[in-house]
Amino acid sequence: VTFIVTFSQLALHRILVNSAKPENKFADVPPLLNTQKYNISDVTNKEESISSQSRNRGHPIDNADHTSNSSAPAKETTKQQRQKQFKSYVCLKNIDRMQKTCNRILNIANMLEIATNQNTKLALSEDFSLFFEEWFDPRPNDIVLNYTGDDCSRTSFGYSALRARDKHLVNPSLMTLIPKLEYRQAAMDAVVELNYSSPSFVSVHRRSLERQCHSRVANNNTYCTTHDPVTANFCDIVHEDVVKAIATKNEPIVLFTDRQDWKFDNTFPIRDVQPFHVQLWMMTLSSVHFGNTASSVDYLVHHWRKGREMRPQECWPPLSST
Repeated sequence: VTFIVTFSQLALHRILVNSAKPENKFADVPPLLNTQKYNISDVTNKEESISSQSRNRGHPIDNADHTSNSSAPAKETTKQQRQKQFKSYVCLKNIDRMQKTCNRILNIANMLEIATNQNTKLALSEDFSLFFEEWFDPRPNDIVLNYTGDDCSRTSFGYSALRARDKHLVNPSLMTLIPKLEYRQAAMDAVVELNYSSPSFVSVHRRSLERQCHSRVANNNTYCTTHDPVTANFCDIVHEDVVKAIATKNEPIVLFTDRQDWKFDNTFPIRDVQPFHVQLWMMTLSSVHFGNTASSVDYLVHHWRKGREMRPQECWPPLSST
C-alpha cells in the first residue's frame, strides 16, 4: 500500500509541474536568424556585393526591389544608357555620278565636320560607302557605312554636301581624312624609285579645268582658305616660273597635270605619270607645292600637307602641323 501511494504522488507531482510551463511547439526547430550574431545591414550589403559580382561576370541578375515599401528607382540597363546617349546621325546619301574624286572626298569631309561638331557620327549610304572603302581605311569611331535607316538629324544628298560648308574655311576633319595606307605607301615608294627624294622635290599641279581656270580665278571662285581675292594666277604656269620662284633650291621640279593643255605642260622636263590616287599623295610629300587656286585637288593637298610650304601663300596660308 505504501508503494502504491508513493507512485501516485510522484505522478501527480509531474502533472502539476508540466502544466505550469508554457507550451513550445517549435522547441526542436533552430532559430532562422540570430540577431545577436548578424546585422540586417550586413545581409543587404552582401546581396549588393553578389549582384555586383554577377554583373562583372556578365551574368543576368534580378535587380527588382523585393521590399514592398522601397521607393528606390530601378537601375538603368546598359542598353537604356546607350539609347539615352545616342544622337541621330548626320547622313550623306545619293552620290553624284558626275562628281570627280576630290569633290566626293570634300562631300564626306564637310559632313564629317558637321557630325563632329554635333558630337555624333556620319552615316554614309551604300554608294558613298563603296567610294569611301575605295579611298580610305575604316573609321568606325566616327563613320557608319552602308546606313539604310532614316534616324538623321541632317541629311545631304550628293552635290549639295559640297556647299554644306564655306570652302574658303579650313576643314579640321579633312586633315585627318587621308587616303588609305596602301595609297600613301605607293606614293612614298614612287618618290624613292623616281629619285625625287634626293634630297627632296618641288611639285607643281597645273590645271586647265575645261578652259574655265581663268574665269574661276577672276570671279574668286577658288578653293583658297581665305576670302580675300587672290591676284596670283597659276592657270598657265610654266617651268620657268617655278625656277624663278625657287632660285635658292636645287631640287627636281615635278609636274602633275590634267593634260588638257600640252603647250604649258611641255615646258616641264619631268611630268609624272603615276595613277591619280598615287599622285594625290605624292603632292603632299614635296618640299614646296605650287597649286591651282581654282582646284579642289589643291584644297585637299593643302590640308594634308599640314603646314609644309604651299604657293601661292596668299591663297593657302600655312596650317598648323598638329
